Amino acid sequence: MRAGTNNTIVKPVVLMVYLNLKIAIRRK
Repeated sequence: MRAGTNNTIVKPVVLMVYLNLKIAIRRK
């Protein structure tokens, strides 16, 4: 597994999921 490629793909996905969770919690 290439660390560079992994980070480039994983980081944006994690950020999107994290932000979506924040929004979902606020709506509740």
